[in-house]
Amino acid sequence: MALDPTYAAYDALLQANVSPQGVTYAAIGPAGLDPFLAELAAVDLRELNPIEQKALFINAYNALTLDLIAENPGVASIRDLDGGKVWSTRRFTVGGQSLTLDDIEHKRLRPMGDPRVHAALSCASKGCPALLSRAYTAERLNDQLDLACRAWVRSNAAQINTQAKTVALSSIFDWYGDDFLAQWEDKANIPGVEGNSRPR
Repeated sequence: MALDPTYAAYDALLQANVSPQGVTYAAIGPAGLDPFLAELAAVDLRELNPIEQKALFINAYNALTLDLIAENPGVASIRDLDGGKVWSTRRFTVGGQSLTLDDIEHKRLRPMGDPRVHAALSCASKGCPALLSRAYTAERLNDQLDLACRAWVRSNAAQINTQAKTVALSSIFDWYGDDFLAQWEDKANIPGVEGNSRPR
């Protein structure tokens, strides 16, 4: 199935329902993302180059997460689904493949070697990077990932306490420290930083 490289319908949905104040899940509704998810399920990944695949999997992760909350309007937190293991228990079809959210993140996106994806993935939690109100596209992906990183840094990537003279970094830097070091360790000396697997 041919994929719209502009993600026009999904982009319009995001612009209408995502703001700095959050996501209006009620306006999306339990079926609002169904057409886009069907498109993601049917696309032939072999027709996409690596940059197009990266954009697709970022959009897939975020859209599936949005859909999980929109389909469960009474849930207080995404961690209330499947005993807090929704990232590894629910399976979805993306590009004809049966994948979990963890599969998309750890087996598809992280091996691409771009740690900026951690700023682009939203897990529907206040502790996660905020969701951008635009779809990611191959044409704009580099600029969009830089934008997501800058937005994350301005929000909750780090908390600076000037009185105590401390800096508290997001747990993402702990969970995925190796991803960031692999990209930038030759450009900065960051002692005592070790990556480990995300505790779920």
